[in-house]
Amino acid sequence: MLPSRILRAPHLRNQLRQGIQRRSIQASVKKEHAVAREDSSFSDLYQPQPVPTTSTKTASSVTLRDLRTKPELTFTPFERRATNVGPLRSDNEHTLSWDGSDLALSKFGSDTNTAVSQWWLRDHCPCSICMNQVTKQRQVNHLKGLANAPRIRKANVDSGAKVTEVEWKDGHRSIYDSDFIIRKQSPAINAIRRGNTPLKLWGADIGPAPPSVDYSELQAGRYGELMEKMRIHGFCFVPGTPATPEASEAMLKEIGPIRETHFGGFHVVTSDLMSKDTAYTSEALEPHTDTTYFSDGAGLQMLHLLSHEHGKGGESLFIDGFKCANQLYEEAPELYQALATFGIYAHATGNEGVNMQPCDSIPVLRHDHSKTELLQVRWNNADRAGVAAPMDKMDLWYEAASKFQELLDRKENQYWFQLKPGTPMLFDNWRLLHGRSEFTGLRRVCGGYINHDDYVSKYKTTNYSDADLIAATVSG
Repeated sequence: MLPSRILRAPHLRNQLRQGIQRRSIQASVKKEHAVAREDSSFSDLYQPQPVPTTSTKTASSVTLRDLRTKPELTFTPFERRATNVGPLRSDNEHTLSWDGSDLALSKFGSDTNTAVSQWWLRDHCPCSICMNQVTKQRQVNHLKGLANAPRIRKANVDSGAKVTEVEWKDGHRSIYDSDFIIRKQSPAINAIRRGNTPLKLWGADIGPAPPSVDYSELQAGRYGELMEKMRIHGFCFVPGTPATPEASEAMLKEIGPIRETHFGGFHVVTSDLMSKDTAYTSEALEPHTDTTYFSDGAGLQMLHLLSHEHGKGGESLFIDGFKCANQLYEEAPELYQALATFGIYAHATGNEGVNMQPCDSIPVLRHDHSKTELLQVRWNNADRAGVAAPMDKMDLWYEAASKFQELLDRKENQYWFQLKPGTPMLFDNWRLLHGRSEFTGLRRVCGGYINHDDYVSKYKTTNYSDADLIAATVSG
């Protein structure tokens, strides 16, 4: 459903076209997209059609839609994200055969064959000469002299044993698991590589039963459930944790190396402005993601309230940024494109000797290279600096940002609760926005960051077999 009202740039309000016409265009485009998705295959990137626009006008009569200049709906939030991720299984839809010159992939019921790249095959030879059997690293650089690389002399595909043996013209022999070759482009391979899970988007309704894993499970070394809930929901509570910095830090280190920043590593936050950041005050904090001023923002974050004395307030606010992004795409897809296209800078400059900014502008909605999967939401109004949009697109970016802010402000999207000593919260800083209400008294909170890659690594190693990880990670 499209919204009954659409945010407008104030100084252009009187020049907007009728909302009915705009909603009609958007509904038509979304209908076309649904048809396109039904007809698309895994190997074909989804490329929606652009929204029709009016002709170019003079600067004095320009409308907001003219500023968009054919906003192609290139980005989608979860177009390619796997919805059913599990252990790798044999592919029963494709076959592998030797045609006398190439190994050929074919799909049952299809007359079309795809030749397997012989360069790729040789580069992925799993023998002990070509690959270290412990580290799974290459020991031979097949890129040297690639133009003169040997071709296949003959190959044998044993469909029963699911083994493919290749003899090369230089005498080298390679033995492959046939599924390794067949599954090269499988969605499951990519899902495991990225540590993807089915997502559960949520709002205020998650309050009665938020995800949690008891501290005793972690003490027993069982981190799999915690990491899975983190990937599905974006956060998890750990009740039963000793309310000390030492216990909290030890738990965090079991997930991955604690990230050092200009605030230090593992830290205890008080309201004395010991670091020049509003987090170190008693002021209310708007919903935001941390470390937007880094090129690689922190992935996982912990917050553990150790004590709150002689005061009240300080309720925590958490918002599922992926849900709000999805709502933006559904309600105003052209505004979603703006937040996915134009990068912004952020800054950390309050501490002496620190002037931190990312190496390049990065969009609020950061996608993978195919533009079909939302990877990260980067939103921090307090730390926001320049917007890397041309001046004739600047109002479009502000309209999009204002619409996103409106989604964040919707009560049904906000999960409010009070942190308690002994129940730390771990959350995905690439997905969740967090904030808090103003408080009085003395409040001590400890926490720290872990890089996104380390956090996802912990999920993968606690939820997949070594064989599946090797198949997904080493292949390419």
